[in-house]
Amino acid sequence: MPTLTDTLVRSLEPRDSGYIVWDDRLTGFGVRVMPSGSRSFLVRYRAGGGGRRAPDRKMSLGSCSRMATSQAREIARRALADVVRGADPAAERQRHRRAPTFGEFAKRYLVEHAHPRKKARSALEDKRQLERLILPTLGQFKLADIRTSHVARLLAGMSDRPIAANRVRALLHTVFGRAIAWNEMAGPNPVTPVDRYPERRRERFLSAEELRRLSHTLAAAEQDAAEPWQAIAAIRLLIFTGCRRSEILTLKWSYIDQSRAIAWLPDSKTGAKTVHLFAPALAVLSAVPRRDKCDWVLPSDRRTDQPFDGIGRVWKRTAAAAGLWGVRLHDLRHTFASHGVALGFGLPLIGALLGHTQASTTQRYAHLADDPIRAAGARIASALSGAMTAPTGSTLKIAS
Repeated sequence: MPTLTDTLVRSLEPRDSGYIVWDDRLTGFGVRVMPSGSRSFLVRYRAGGGGRRAPDRKMSLGSCSRMATSQAREIARRALADVVRGADPAAERQRHRRAPTFGEFAKRYLVEHAHPRKKARSALEDKRQLERLILPTLGQFKLADIRTSHVARLLAGMSDRPIAANRVRALLHTVFGRAIAWNEMAGPNPVTPVDRYPERRRERFLSAEELRRLSHTLAAAEQDAAEPWQAIAAIRLLIFTGCRRSEILTLKWSYIDQSRAIAWLPDSKTGAKTVHLFAPALAVLSAVPRRDKCDWVLPSDRRTDQPFDGIGRVWKRTAAAAGLWGVRLHDLRHTFASHGVALGFGLPLIGALLGHTQASTTQRYAHLADDPIRAAGARIASALSGAMTAPTGSTLKIAS
């Protein structure tokens, strides 16, 4: 057997059938010459660490036109060293070729995890994020080939959208977690080392003056029929209940118990939930027109079997007319909570009214509790100051 060199490899002539020339320096390393004249390097070994009973494997290393003989010999040397340690490079290559791409696994994730285990809206959001933000970058990669650097590069490209980037990071962490649990790839999760972007929470609360402007704007729109009655009622209910948008828009008459002044929601973001309906909310509901054979409190104008769905556009116009720039519909929920805290109600009670399942969610309003405390302290300090400067014999009075 000759020693394979670049010159020798180039000089090998094709024959009627393919043949292999083995290297005399490294046992198992050779070059295959096909009748077409193409040449490729290969390595031959016995799987399972060797032995006559072990299966005989041949694994192509690549075209001779794309690598030097010395490079191919070194690749073959590493492969043979792996075989000694019990590996099977050819079988591992086959497994890698059969392994799913990220895009293929994403489809399985949606079918077997997102849709059966998540709420329909959450599963739809997973699908949207995958299709628009993740698959264009990672979809063609083999699942097991994706490294932390790939994830970091994807999220770095979203640095101008930190909240969206954090949502994508959370979804990726879940997808790779499923892949590890289902033995489609080995751990650890490549997303774990990538830091989240710091987020600035949007805690916008309407002041009393802003609420008055909003009330006047809604009343004018109602009088002039400038906006759908469903949207006007929905906005008022959001203010008086602290509910989420979806909870009000999907409210049904069958959920409402007028005698107990509650609405029992069989499903919400945090599961089944009881909504307390106070006098202002009950007044809104009593003014809502009811349609025959329609259970939706706020039905669509186009289809009576569907709820109203145009509140987003109405809110933009209403907020602009009331001078509430940058105020979101969700800020009405924050407003409900902030006014409760300002009135001195404790965070656990506010959390119960909002339907929070974790105290940490309500904790965002903790700093507002300082307002009534500071007001009380200011009144006490003012009284003490007055007492210290008052004439002898006067009584201590707390300023109202």
